[in-house]
Amino acid sequence: MNSTSSFPKLSVEELGLDKKCKEGRAGSDCYQQNGQSFTRFIVSYGELHEKQLHLLRHPKTGSATLYAIGNERVEELLKFDDGFRSVLLGNNVVSNGSLILFVPVSPVLLLLPYLRKFAKDDYVSLKEILVDDYFPSIKLLENVKAVKSSLKHACHCKEISNIETYKYSESLLMDYIMNKIKLLRKSDHYKSDCDRAVCGILEENLPADILRLVEIDFVHGGNEDAPSNKRRKKTGF
Repeated sequence: MNSTSSFPKLSVEELGLDKKCKEGRAGSDCYQQNGQSFTRFIVSYGELHEKQLHLLRHPKTGSATLYAIGNERVEELLKFDDGFRSVLLGNNVVSNGSLILFVPVSPVLLLLPYLRKFAKDDYVSLKEILVDDYFPSIKLLENVKAVKSSLKHACHCKEISNIETYKYSESLLMDYIMNKIKLLRKSDHYKSDCDRAVCGILEENLPADILRLVEIDFVHGGNEDAPSNKRRKKTGF
């Protein structure tokens, strides 16, 4: 099967990433260059040098999105920006006071487009699922510990010839999403105004047809009193 059929062609050059980031190198030279224009404030769990930056396909939009791939987890880079804000750093003034957050993502959502394409009708290996000519870095997820354990939330698993294989199950995915929502709403820290935030996260990451299947009783607030969207997908610098 052609790995690019039904996947739109996307241009990396449009994202404004420098060559080192395009190659997936997440060394400090990606963030620390001579000149304050390259200074970034980053919030991340764990050491940055243990993670590599790669462009992967966003599970809903299909557009190129920057993710940090580590041994344990996959994180999406999100930028929080309040607008014009400068920060004092040593003896310098950094004009870009925005924050870049490394936010853990559920691997099963990241793999959803591939599961629906390659594992919908037959049991296939993870290597056969992680195929994308336009985003070849997707194959790196095979070595991430959280990936295999997360597949049980959206797949039936079967061992064939000593190889673990997976078959996509929409019903398992729906159960997983709804159970996560129920657990969140039972939390002592969950407030009524959290409904909108959870609904927004689902809308940002789930394909439209999957979102319609999720029976959620969230009530959307009006646009007038909705908080400004300061969270943006981090696709370039």
